[in-house]
Amino acid sequence: MNTEKLNITAVQAAQGCLESERALILYFIPIIQRMSKEVWHLLRDESAFEQACYRKVLNAARKYNPAAGRSFRNFVLHKLRGVRSKYLAVPKYRIKLNYLSIEALASKDDEGNETTYEVPDNLAVIDDALIINEKIALLAEDDSRKLAILNAWSNGEYNDSETASFLAKRYGGNSESHRKFINRFRTTCQKALA
Repeated sequence: MNTEKLNITAVQAAQGCLESERALILYFIPIIQRMSKEVWHLLRDESAFEQACYRKVLNAARKYNPAAGRSFRNFVLHKLRGVRSKYLAVPKYRIKLNYLSIEALASKDDEGNETTYEVPDNLAVIDDALIINEKIALLAEDDSRKLAILNAWSNGEYNDSETASFLAKRYGGNSESHRKFINRFRTTCQKALA
């Protein structure tokens, strides 16, 4: 809608034409929504702000004087900026922002010394199971037999004879040779972890 047509629509809306009022509202909806998106985080009720803007558009149409030589669009934008300023200035429309600093969380210990608040770094906390799994993978060296032994140890199974018989069933061979391998591997692991 061009400026001249918008001015005529405003005059018709001032005379009570409902279709013209509707056309004005439809014209200013994107502008009002853009203004609302700019300040939504500062407002208690974004929809109340938008409603006040729509009412201001209709009130501006009633007060608009085309003989003054001012375009209706500029007249309304001036009024809408006033609504935005009001909503940002009056505390009942704004969200109460409470800024709290880390220094404000400081306290005094038993001896009267000031202690600072330490923010826990949750990203730096590493799960113990993850570390154990990494050590197991490092010691196993992509050998499935070593991995089976390490998994048995990590599960609390320290009986070499049982582990050797399990390995004999799983991988074949003599359980005694697997038991000797377990003993040699234990020594290797102890040296690597020392």
